Amino acid sequence: MLGNVQGSCHNPKKLLQKGREAEAETKKTLTEIKLLEQTVDSIMSSSLKVGCEIRGTFSAMTEAIEEVAEEVIGLIESAVRAALKQADSIRRQLEKKCSELREKEEQLKTLSKSNDHMMLVQVMNIPK
Repeated sequence: MLGNVQGSCHNPKKLLQKGREAEAETKKTLTEIKLLEQTVDSIMSSSLKVGCEIRGTFSAMTEAIEEVAEEVIGLIESAVRAALKQADSIRRQLEKKCSELREKEEQLKTLSKSNDHMMLVQVMNIPK
C-alpha cells in the first residue's frame, strides 16, 4: 500500500481519491463498531432482563412449592393425629374388654369353687 501512495504522489487527484476512500472506509468501520457495540449492549440488556424474569419465575415457583409442601405436611400431621386418636380409642376399648374378661374369669373361678350353681348359671348368661 505504501508503494501505491508513493506512486500516486505525482498525481494529486489520485491521492485525494485514495484519501476519500480511506475516510469512507474509516467511517464505515466506525459505523460497524457502533453497530456492534449497540448489539452487545442489546444482548447484555436482554440477558439481564431474561435473568431477572427467570429468577422471578423460579422464586414464585419455589414459593408455591413451599406453600403446597406446608399444606401437605399439615394434612399428613392431621391424618396422623386422627389415626393416633383412633388407635387410643381402640386401645381403651380393648383394655376395658380385657378388664371385663378378667373380672368374669375371676367370678368363674370363684363360682367353680363354690356350690352356688344358680349364681354360676347367671354369670354364664351375662352378655359378652
